[in-house]
Amino acid sequence: MNEQLLKLCGDKIEVLYQRRRGVPAEAAWQRLREELTLISGTEAEQRFLVVAEIAKICCRHYWPVWEAGTGPSSIILFLLEISLADPIENGLLFQRYFFAEKNRASGLLLKTLDQYVEPLKQVIATAGASSWIRIGTTSRLEAIPYLVEEDLGRRDKAPDWGREPTDRPSIWEFGDSRFTYQLQQADVLETREAWQPGSPAQFAGITAIAHQAAIDGLDPFTWAQREETTSVLLQPWVRETGGVLIFQEQIMKVLHELSGFELTPAWRVVGEMAKHNTPQIDNIEKQFLQGAVERGHDKGQAWTAFDNIRHAGMRGLHCKAYHVAHAVTTYRALWLKTMHARTYQLYAPPEVDSQQAE
Repeated sequence: MNEQLLKLCGDKIEVLYQRRRGVPAEAAWQRLREELTLISGTEAEQRFLVVAEIAKICCRHYWPVWEAGTGPSSIILFLLEISLADPIENGLLFQRYFFAEKNRASGLLLKTLDQYVEPLKQVIATAGASSWIRIGTTSRLEAIPYLVEEDLGRRDKAPDWGREPTDRPSIWEFGDSRFTYQLQQADVLETREAWQPGSPAQFAGITAIAHQAAIDGLDPFTWAQREETTSVLLQPWVRETGGVLIFQEQIMKVLHELSGFELTPAWRVVGEMAKHNTPQIDNIEKQFLQGAVERGHDKGQAWTAFDNIRHAGMRGLHCKAYHVAHAVTTYRALWLKTMHARTYQLYAPPEVDSQQAE
């Protein structure tokens, strides 16, 4: 276990989780130790040390930088303040980010404001990390909450996201959605209004379903009704997503908790289903049924559960960590529009100004 990372992240736990509601510091310590144990002696361990140095430089220069890929799966990245989403609070799995069988972690997709892209690229290149850290394009609407935070910070009014809960129903339900990141999409906006999410994880389900429905040429409501899970056994894992299996992490949790698969092999199962590897999937089904029956579940119900899993896996699944990362940005936009409307208006697109003037 890397002592340097343990110290860096441990110090943040003592500060951050003393202020957060809903996730005890003990749970954060346990998750941190689990991740550090998994990466011990691997290339990923060295990569996290590089990220720690990059995060330190960004903090020193006040560059807003956030991870917009699978990084929210890691509490290490959350504690280094590169990821904005708490993986415990949002039910994310480190094994979706770190591939233990290959001792390899996913690369990072970082985003920042336009004026900081070039200096950030130089920092990444100097650290020798250009091959595994990419900088993504930040859209106008995506950038607004970070511009607003930067403005508020100059006046010592920046929000303390460590104290601010992300489960305020009033913000999610009634926050002004005009020209807000992701809510400019009509299908996402309509689904949010109908399903009323109360957290980034629930909103992530909405954006994933809307995206998959669009791929299949359907509206989200028709698609969700068509894809609703029929298995009684799967209900605990689909409540957050309107009764639908939409995330890779959902499948991993079901295989792990219902049938005893370890999480790393469970992630491999997701890959086999995505490749439509029928012979391998048939073998996985036998393992799943055996594990479920050994845990006291009815074989017929277990078969129905796996039939649902097979269908979802071969249809196409989304990464929850990715959607949660973007959901946090949407929440922050809604929160800032509610709490600091005038400042937010300064950075809103011209269309908003003219519309409100009318």
